[in-house]
Amino acid sequence: MGPFYSSDFRLSALDSYSYGLKFVWKPSHWSELDIGYDRYEMHGRDGVTLASAYPTAGISTAGVKFLW
Repeated sequence: MGPFYSSDFRLSALDSYSYGLKFVWKPSHWSELDIGYDRYEMHGRDGVTLASAYPTAGISTAGVKFLW
């Protein structure tokens, strides 16, 4: 049985990381404000696929919550 090949970079050896931070503030017993940031990164390990094929993303969020 020989080696397998694919033109799909998503099948290559890679490392992926996801991390984030979120702050929540409760100014009163009936309201809540939050803000957050998440980061997603992929890095190839095969030494062949271009680094531009592996996406990175930064996601910012903000929210308001009213309780009644």
